[in-house]
Amino acid sequence: PRSTLFPYTTLFRSQGAGWLANGGTLVYATCSLEPEENEAVVRSALAGRPELRLEGETWRIPGRDPGDGFYAAVLKKTVPLGH
Repeated sequence: PRSTLFPYTTLFRSQGAGWLANGGTLVYATCSLEPEENEAVVRSALAGRPELRLEGETWRIPGRDPGDGFYAAVLKKTVPLGH
C-alpha cells in the first residue's frame, strides 16, 4: 500500500532541488523509519540530479536511541560555475 505521505514525497522528489539556490541545503526529515518514506525518497530525488549530493543521513532508532524514531538526510545543491 502507498504511504499517506506519497503526494508530499513525490513533490519533494520532482521539485525539491529546483527550490534550492546554488549552495543551498535541504534537510529531509520524517518521524518514520520506513525505508520507502526515507532512503528510497532521497535516492529517488538524487537520481538524475548531478547538482545534488547527499551530505549525510541519520536515524534515531527506538530502543537503541532515546526518544521516538526518525530519519533525516541533508542534501546540498552545487551547480558548476558557468551553468
